[in-house]
Amino acid sequence: SQKLTAAKQVDVSALAKRGGGAVATAPASPPIAGVLSVVGGVLVHLTLGTIYCFGNFISYMPKSMYFFDGEMHEGNPHALLVLPITMLFQCFGLPLGAILQKRMSPSKVALLGAWIMAAGVYLSSYATDLTTFMIGYSVLFGIGIGMAYTSAWVEGWKWFPRRRGLVSGSVLTGFGAGGFFFNKIGTSLVNPDNMQTIDGVFPDAVYSRWPLMLRSLAIIYAVLAAVGAFLIRTPPKGYAVEAAPGAADAPAVKSLTVKEAVATKQFWMIWACIFMSVCGCLNVSSNYKYLGSAYEHLNDDAFLSLAGGLSALANAAGRLFWGSQADAHGFKKPVMALTALQALLYPLYKVSTHSRKTYMLATMLVFFCLGGNFSIFPGVMPKIFGPENGAAIYSVIYSAFGSTAVASFFLAKELIAKFGWQMSFNALGGMSLVAMLIGGAFQPIAL
Repeated sequence: SQKLTAAKQVDVSALAKRGGGAVATAPASPPIAGVLSVVGGVLVHLTLGTIYCFGNFISYMPKSMYFFDGEMHEGNPHALLVLPITMLFQCFGLPLGAILQKRMSPSKVALLGAWIMAAGVYLSSYATDLTTFMIGYSVLFGIGIGMAYTSAWVEGWKWFPRRRGLVSGSVLTGFGAGGFFFNKIGTSLVNPDNMQTIDGVFPDAVYSRWPLMLRSLAIIYAVLAAVGAFLIRTPPKGYAVEAAPGAADAPAVKSLTVKEAVATKQFWMIWACIFMSVCGCLNVSSNYKYLGSAYEHLNDDAFLSLAGGLSALANAAGRLFWGSQADAHGFKKPVMALTALQALLYPLYKVSTHSRKTYMLATMLVFFCLGGNFSIFPGVMPKIFGPENGAAIYSVIYSAFGSTAVASFFLAKELIAKFGWQMSFNALGGMSLVAMLIGGAFQPIAL
């Protein structure tokens, strides 16, 4: 077993005799193994977070892969479906990861998922049409991300049971930051000379580097995930942190099973809140470069790649900030604040295209909100449904993210075609307003 030099151990059976429901408190000095486990989770999520790089990478994809039939057409390319379909298959990978965690250590599940994801990227580099590309980059990529997603932080929850929101927020910070680092790396590999588009088309030299970029990135993902998985450790048997004063007399907290949680109205209120709230964030994360390239003063590959990279850092900061808010204030207040900010932001997004500074700032704010959507909800699962099955319940409720990712593509396509970009962003703002109302009406379950 591992030595705990910085945390007090308390006999678990003694706690049970004193009431069994003791609330754990963080030790004065965090255990080194616990901190390293969180760091390992961050490294794994650096690779998983590259899901958002496609909003930048799509401009380097050969034009013959923009539509399923291989021909160019007017309107949004079918390739914008890559991210939504990836998130949809992530929904299948999440419960698979939860099942595997019962049969092997979370570190092994995290490594397996990350390597499946990396294999999908590598295999997609050989595709010459959009359908084949999506089998690797959407299906395998998405399943792999889903398998590794919660595996990277569940051990951190065990090490720091009273800081679950901060732990998941910290790990998910890696998910956001991955977009920053790998946006820069990918762009430097495929367009090292900062060549610009002419009528939306890069010189052939850029497209010729597309396969090499994907293969190089896949290898980096696999190595980084291996290092991260190695650092993730399970607490030794009998590990528990000191109970808070008076917590020994507290009643035991019931934990709902996944089946019981799904039967509650609170589960479906959270599901609907996610669906309405995150739709706009995912729309912008897919379209910011596509929209920006339509304006002459914004159509600079280095600028748009930088906007994507800095927005990824804003995503990372949002995950840490909103995760800590969920720890401090629970579900309702952070969700209402987040969705109110989005409801104000989306109608102004199109206006922000008037200058580089405003477009950069608006895109970063949207990604900051995106980070909030992905950190508030996992951190509050144990508080709402009980501590035992929080990760498994989240793996089911995550289907709201995949559903809204696909819905956002078709909704935006219809609204943009009929009414233009501004009406599309107005509608997304309205959806965030509905999410705010749902959050305001939420009442916790009496466990």
